[in-house]
Amino acid sequence: MGALTRNCVIDIIDNVDGLSGLYRILHICQSRDAVVLFALPDSEHPTTSRPAIIKFTTLTREDESIRIKLSKLDLPAYMKKTPAELTPAAREKQKRNWSIIEPLLASADDLFFGKRGAMIKLRSRELGITEKAVHRVLLRYWQYGQTKAALIPASERSGGKGNTRIPGVTKRGRPRKAVALLNMADQNGVNVTENDRRIFQRAIDLYHVKKSLSITKTYQRMRERFYNDGYAEKEGTRVPILKPTLTIPSIGAFRSWFGKLTDDVAIKRARTRGRDWDMNLRGLVGSAQQDLFGPCERFEIDATIADVFLVSRYNKKYIVGRPTIYVVIDVFSRMIVGMYIGWKHPSWDGARLALLNAFSDKVQYCARFGVRITFAEWPCMHLPQKILADKGEIAGEAPLGIANNLDIQIESTATGRGDLKGVVESRFSIFNASTIHDLLGATTEEKRQRGEPDPRLSSALDIEEFTVIMIKAVMNHNRFSEKPHLLSKEMIADDVVPTPIHIWNWGLVNATGSVQTFDREEARIHLMRSGTATVYEDGIHFHQMRYVTERAVRENWFSRARMKRTWTIDVRYTNDTNELWHFDAQSGSMESCVLIAADERFKDMRLEEAVNLLEYQKVEREGRLDTAAANLARNHANDDATLREAKKSSRAARKGMSQTAQTADMRENRHVEQAIECAKERQELKMAEAEPDAEAKAKATPQRDAKALEDLVKRNQGRMINKLRGAP
Repeated sequence: MGALTRNCVIDIIDNVDGLSGLYRILHICQSRDAVVLFALPDSEHPTTSRPAIIKFTTLTREDESIRIKLSKLDLPAYMKKTPAELTPAAREKQKRNWSIIEPLLASADDLFFGKRGAMIKLRSRELGITEKAVHRVLLRYWQYGQTKAALIPASERSGGKGNTRIPGVTKRGRPRKAVALLNMADQNGVNVTENDRRIFQRAIDLYHVKKSLSITKTYQRMRERFYNDGYAEKEGTRVPILKPTLTIPSIGAFRSWFGKLTDDVAIKRARTRGRDWDMNLRGLVGSAQQDLFGPCERFEIDATIADVFLVSRYNKKYIVGRPTIYVVIDVFSRMIVGMYIGWKHPSWDGARLALLNAFSDKVQYCARFGVRITFAEWPCMHLPQKILADKGEIAGEAPLGIANNLDIQIESTATGRGDLKGVVESRFSIFNASTIHDLLGATTEEKRQRGEPDPRLSSALDIEEFTVIMIKAVMNHNRFSEKPHLLSKEMIADDVVPTPIHIWNWGLVNATGSVQTFDREEARIHLMRSGTATVYEDGIHFHQMRYVTERAVRENWFSRARMKRTWTIDVRYTNDTNELWHFDAQSGSMESCVLIAADERFKDMRLEEAVNLLEYQKVEREGRLDTAAANLARNHANDDATLREAKKSSRAARKGMSQTAQTADMRENRHVEQAIECAKERQELKMAEAEPDAEAKAKATPQRDAKALEDLVKRNQGRMINKLRGAP
């Protein structure tokens, strides 16, 4: 046992001079060989015992028969409050209690050795209070540690808050107005009994928790099921006969007990599916960074549909929709190490492109979009040890191949548990709030109110322009986003700035063992998509684009395809139309295929953009074909009408003529037609040279044409004249 001191609590296990149990040492007087002990009760309620005196030598004697150990007595919660936390009334009460006993504490020897009764009597007369009142304050002072805090009033215990009381016959609570105004004592209602409380709990579980009914509806259902006088048949249905309201607990009483019998958290959890609770409502403890030793130990990857509508890059009159953003983030430093923005819906196809970007040089990536950076501004082209992603995105054999070939451990979250990737998930909300929602065509995904403009109509950015904006947002996050909670003691000692890029750089140097090296070109191969292309006489066809490779030219692939037949080859591709890779399964080699000059219009496109462009052209071509077909149909209708009229007039002109007569003299007929046409042309030429006014030209033309025809007719033979005049 340790040294005995004033105020310490001891536990006397065996009977020592008739004492056993918990005691507080109030005073030690070695000159008297005395220790003053105060018996402590088992509960927090004040004791009425008197101090006991035992010899100091007896208490400290080393004897196996005396077993004493130091113990502890916890103070009530209200005694642990600071003066500022006390109410003014409590502070005043504490001050008054202290003033009662302060003079008595001036001499401990007098107080504990023979003069205490006289001192209490004198003090009670001075203050005009009873001796019992003085003694009660003194006992509290001794019981709770002989400090001023021991004199704080226990007002929080007043009223029996939280205690359930057994009701009597008389109705508790404020009387009803009918009782006060009309003296109707029998209309005052009933008290809530223990059986009522059990019914309340049962009704709450059945209707409020399981069926999510309101308190009012729960009370009504409870009356129907538990407070009825049986059932009656009405129109073939059993209807409960409800007890009168005044004979059962009121809805007010039910509301009061509802708050006592229910736990908001427990009810919410019972109503919520386990997955939704874990994701949105569970308590958040721990950190994603815990148990990580450095950068590249774990990457998180996730995708979201951006809150902005974009237009086509090649024809801005077309609104394409909302793009997909993929982000790859290092958990240790919160550094965004890779990204992908495209039109693919969240899937492994998009995830592999984001990972491909994470393992690639960012200087070249940014240069494609006209953004000039140095390697030090985005120094990320490393492979991780682990990748955490959604289950749906990494399902299948392709991610398994990444794990086997690149020695990367693939981890997945449970279905619907995006909160397990909290690091990357939180980044999307920040991007939306700080960048995307300020753009043209942005939408908050909330239901649009009547009269509000349609955000799609204000869209103006294409995917390339949006990518540039997001690259700058990522760069800003990496350089300036403050993460002081990520700093370790070692980082603080090295004055590391709490931003992702500084934590990343510090970790690459100091946190050894996290970063692994790997051939990046081989990593690219494993992340590319596999497919087939067809060799034709004019190139290697892939998604209606044509490519050429040195091997194809050297081995005369295209001539063979023209002479014999086409064939397919295995290819690997990314989202870039500029290049395609021919994969030789026998040798395992990869050879680059480039676009032919005739298909330069597809250069620098994303693959889905090229496919969409071809679809647009196909749709437009179909639209033009419809217009051409409609115009041709109109021409056919006009031609048919002309043919019908010509047929009618020809039959009338040749009526009565034999077939021989109709086909005779075709040469002479042609000469006559030519002569007439020549006469018309000469006449029109003369009229153009003379330039008469419109009215004179209109009158002269038919006269001159008639005269020319008359002269021509006179020059022909009689048979010809008769034929022109229509004679048989």
